[in-house]
Order: sequence, then structure tokens, then C-alpha cells
Amino acid sequence: MKQGSLYLRSAFWGLWLATGCVQNAKNPKEALIVGIENEVKNLDIRNANDANVWHVLSLLSQGLVRVNDDFLAEPDLAESFEIKNGGRDYVFKLPPSARFHDGTPLTSEDVKLTFEKTIADRAVSGFVDVEKYEAPDPHTFIIRLKAPRASFLVSDLAMIRILPKNVLDDPNYGEHPIASGPYAFFERKNRDIILKRFDGYKFNRTNPDAPMPTFEKVIVRTIEDSIT
Repeated sequence: MKQGSLYLRSAFWGLWLATGCVQNAKNPKEALIVGIENEVKNLDIRNANDANVWHVLSLLSQGLVRVNDDFLAEPDLAESFEIKNGGRDYVFKLPPSARFHDGTPLTSEDVKLTFEKTIADRAVSGFVDVEKYEAPDPHTFIIRLKAPRASFLVSDLAMIRILPKNVLDDPNYGEHPIASGPYAFFERKNRDIILKRFDGYKFNRTNPDAPMPTFEKVIVRTIEDSIT
């Protein structure tokens, strides 16, 4: 296999994967090796508290929204969102064709249960003002707040990654995570985490003209820092 190899810092992670700008890569579309300083042992999105884990999870998973370069929230998994009722209600529309890595449909029930379970397990402070979550139909998800919260989309909502409802109580989920991001977990080899491009991601993008992931595989490799 011909591979491009780079040691990437977090600031360049998404940029290089999106553009395919890999130095010294004769066949850059086949695989990219990404070096990280500390080994990622558990890929459970619900317990991610390390920057290296988030690097990997940014490829595996999606939130309803993401934060852009201007620090504003924009749709990610959600096709669109509206803020209503004086900033108390957030209404999200999901793409009808959205799928998880295992091919199962992604619906508002998955989103609702992800929020209910994740927030309960992690006691995320930004969600104390949530009154309730609703899934009135398979492609609509609503969060109703007790009071408006200006930073809710950017500082709170963007951190929650959507998971299939059938894995939310699986204690071994981190060994073979399933989500809906541009890359799917493939396997571990020694200290390498190997991700494979998820072709179904084309149905999960809010912008159908946005480019698909450049590389067929991404190999996340632990590289000990020899500089002291």
C-alpha cells in the first residue's frame, strides 16, 4: 500500500483530511497515516475527555450542528434548524436518507435517546435548562428549554454526537464504535486504529455538493514524542 504519512496537530486535522494535501504521497487517495502522541484505548464517544480521542471521533461521528471557523453553529447531521418561542425551542430537521455505519436508518428517536442517555450519564451542565426532548416524527427533533440560553448551540449542543439507540446501553461500545461520520471504524492493529471511508456519508451531508472524504482509509498511529 502506498501511503502518505504526516504528523498532524489538531489545528490541521480536518483541513488535511478534507483537501487531501499530503506531502510525499504518491497515491494520496488510498490511505493517510496520522500520528498522535497518546494512544487512544477507548473510542466510546460518551466518555471522550481527551483531545486525541476527539481527533478520532471527529471522523467517526456527527453532531446535529458543528461550529464553523467564525465560531457560529451551522448544520452538521441536521439538514436545518430553527430557534423558536423566544429562544426556548430548537427544531432540527434530519435528512430522510441518513444512515449509521451499519446501514440502519438514523431517525429522531436515535437522536432523542442519545441526548437523554448521554446527558444523564455525563451530567452535562449546559443541559440543566432543558425541559424536554421530543421526536414528533422520524425526521424532526425538538429541544425545549426552560429559559433561553445564548450559547446553547455552540458551547453545548455541538459536543453531543449522535449514536444508534441500540448501542446506548452497550458497555463494550467503545471497542467497535458505530456512528454516522465520514469514516467508520474498521479494526485495530497493535497501536493503530484503522478507519475506512463511509460511502453512506453522502446521504448524511447537509450540502450534497460538499466533497466526500479524500482517503479510502485513515490510520491513526500512536507516535511517542522523543523531544524532551
